[in-house]
Amino acid sequence: MDDFTPDLPALAAAPRNELGEFLRSRRGQLRPQDVGLPEGGGRRRTAGLRREEVAQLANISIDWYVRIEQGRDVRPSVATIEAIARALMLSPDERAHMRGLARAESAFTASAERPAAEAVPDVLRRAVAGMVLPAHVRSYRTELLCWNEATTQLFMDFGTMPPEDRNSLVYMFLYANARERFVEWENEARRMLAKFRAVYDPHADDPVLAALVERLRTDSREFDTWWRQHEVRAQRAEHKLIRTPGGKIVRYDYIGLPVMEDPRLRMVLYVPVEDGTQVLSR
Repeated sequence: MDDFTPDLPALAAAPRNELGEFLRSRRGQLRPQDVGLPEGGGRRRTAGLRREEVAQLANISIDWYVRIEQGRDVRPSVATIEAIARALMLSPDERAHMRGLARAESAFTASAERPAAEAVPDVLRRAVAGMVLPAHVRSYRTELLCWNEATTQLFMDFGTMPPEDRNSLVYMFLYANARERFVEWENEARRMLAKFRAVYDPHADDPVLAALVERLRTDSREFDTWWRQHEVRAQRAEHKLIRTPGGKIVRYDYIGLPVMEDPRLRMVLYVPVEDGTQVLSR
């Protein structure tokens, strides 16, 4: 349920506070000894590295780093971005995320309206309906726009949800059915959230996304806790252990396919390993 659109262009005005929040979250997870610096004297006001320590490690001025982290109207060079990434020991996924936040320049404009299910091209809707494998189409906002009978049989009939709940994140965090279906629920939920965060940050000005995050932070303690940790993860094919309604635990690989007619949409397929061979049953 967590293959979000990876190549969606950013909003014209990338929210600089998202870059600053991301940088603060990363330096907050490092200790001086992690990067070869002495602890230093005196009590630390922050749990992680100080701004001046990051600037020192990146070989840039403290004023320049503060301007970047505070989201002032600056445009750091690629070299500066990479230097900060090395200083903060970012993973490849985190480096890519930081580059996108710092240098987002494309002009995708997200509509404040929710995309109607009718926005899914008819040929795609018919293709999904005719598939034997579980398949669904969703928007970059994680809204579930259409799905087939195999998806209903494996998970639940999303059509029985209130329209505002037809969203993969709402399902994952607020529906007991998701905790029953996903055997490794916490790992799956955190992975889904990290992938969503990579899409959300460049589009934080989208009011629909903002309302979704606000709702989930209010209604789910786990979502709120993990959201504040600001983990990001790139899109990639992975697998899930799913408990079927009959009690079998089956490994499913999945793949997300971009929709050429609309980059905001993605079709996701679930493929059972070895034709659904049972992994474990209870």
